Amino acid sequence: MCSNQQISRRLPEFRKYIVSSIISKPFLSLKKNSYLFKGNERFEGFCVDLLEHISVKIGFNYEIVLVNDDNYGVRQLNGKWNGIVGEILTKV
Repeated sequence: MCSNQQISRRLPEFRKYIVSSIISKPFLSLKKNSYLFKGNERFEGFCVDLLEHISVKIGFNYEIVLVNDDNYGVRQLNGKWNGIVGEILTKV
């Protein structure tokens, strides 16, 4: 098992990691008044709490980004993937 110092030394400093996701309660949802906030403050749920805890403990920045097509990922007839898997594969 790695210590926090070992993990944080592996992470590039001042880098922001993109966390692609879809709305899926109780893991991630928009706050009722999300229009009043910007960025990560618009979201709530288990994944948000976990991300915040890990980012503070290890020391990194992140941005939650919703996938355009609201899919986890399905392989299309043309062989390409959509959703989160597609974004990871195309590095969007």
